[in-house]
Amino acid sequence: MKSSHKSPIPTPISPFVLFLILLMACSSEDGSMSPDPCKAITCENGGTCVNGNCECLNGFSGDNCENTVPLFTETVLITGLEYPHGIEIDSQGDLWVTTAGTANNDGKIQVITSDSELFDFITNLPSSQREGVPVSAHDLMIDGDNLWVALGVETNATLGGKLLKIDISDYQPGNTPLLYDESMAVANVTAYVGGESNIHGLALGPDGNVYIADAGANSILVFNVNENELSTLTEFSDVNIEAVPTEIIYKSDPGTFLVTLFRGSPFLTGQSVIYEVLRNGSILHGMDGFTGAIDLAESSNGNILCLEYASFSDGFSNNTGKILEKEGKNIIELYTGLSFPTSFVSDGNEGYYITSRNQNGSIIHLQPA
Repeated sequence: MKSSHKSPIPTPISPFVLFLILLMACSSEDGSMSPDPCKAITCENGGTCVNGNCECLNGFSGDNCENTVPLFTETVLITGLEYPHGIEIDSQGDLWVTTAGTANNDGKIQVITSDSELFDFITNLPSSQREGVPVSAHDLMIDGDNLWVALGVETNATLGGKLLKIDISDYQPGNTPLLYDESMAVANVTAYVGGESNIHGLALGPDGNVYIADAGANSILVFNVNENELSTLTEFSDVNIEAVPTEIIYKSDPGTFLVTLFRGSPFLTGQSVIYEVLRNGSILHGMDGFTGAIDLAESSNGNILCLEYASFSDGFSNNTGKILEKEGKNIIELYTGLSFPTSFVSDGNEGYYITSRNQNGSIIHLQPA
C-alpha cells in the first residue's frame, strides 16, 4: 500500500504581525525607535554629517570641522615692482606682468623667468594716476604667439582704452625691450564707446575672439580677430550703477562667461557679484557674497575661484585680500591675509602666482601645503 506525503503549507503572516516584527527590528533596547545618528551632531564651516560623522570641506578638520587647515604655503617670488596688476604664465613657466610705474608714462610689461630673473619686455606704456594710484595696462593674455594687453590709459595720460596685440614668437628674456608705440594697438576702445572707457579684463572666447571687460563703459565688448572690429556684447548699466566689471573668464561648462563686478563706494562687505553672461549677451545673476571681487579663475575641479582685493573701513584695509572658492552653495576661504592683490594665475601644480600692490610691489607664490 502506497503511503502519501503531503507537504505542509506555511501559514501566511498577517500584515499586523509583519508590522510588529519590523517595529521590533527597528527599536532600541528601551523600546524607542533608533535615533538619527546625526541629530546631535553639529558640523561647522559647511561640513555635512554622514552616519554620525562630520565630512569636512576642503580646508577644515576636527570632529565638528572646527579646525582650519592651512592649504598653502606662501613664498615671495619677487619684490620691487612698481604697482603690478595683471599676470599671465607662458608655456615655459615664465610670468608676464603689467606694472603701472610712477604715473609718468612709464608703465611696463615685464617678464619674470622661472629662476626669478626680471626683464623688461615693453617700456614707456601710457600711465597716469587715478585716486592717487598709478594706473596703466591691466590684464594681459597669451594666445599662441600673441600677447593681448588691456591698456586702460590713453597716451595723453587720461583714462581710456586700447587693446594691444604683440607678436612674442621670437622673444627671449634679455632681448632689448620694445618701446610702446601706437602701432601695437589693434582697437581704440575709447573711440568705439564714444565716452569713458577703462578696459580691465580679457578672455578668449570659444569663437577665438577677444572679450573685454570695460570698467569705464560698464560693458562687455568683443573684438573680432578676423574683422578687426569691436562690438558690444552687453552692458551692466541696468544691473547695478555702483558696480563695474573688472574681470571676465569663459567657462566651457556650461559654455558661458563669468564677470566680476567690483562694487563702488562704500564698498560694502559681501556686495560684489559674479554675473553669468550668455553668448547672446543675456545677463544672469550668478554668485554673490563676495567683497571687492577683482579677478576670477577656474580650479582644476571646475569650481570658480574669486580673488578679493580688500575689505573696506575708512579706506581699504591692508592684508585683507583673499582667494575664495565657490563649492556648491558654500564659499570657502582658500587663503587670507593678502596685501592688495590684483590678479592671480595658476602655476599648473595646484598653486597660484598673485600680484600684490603692497608697498613692496610683490609677486607671491602659493603652493599646496
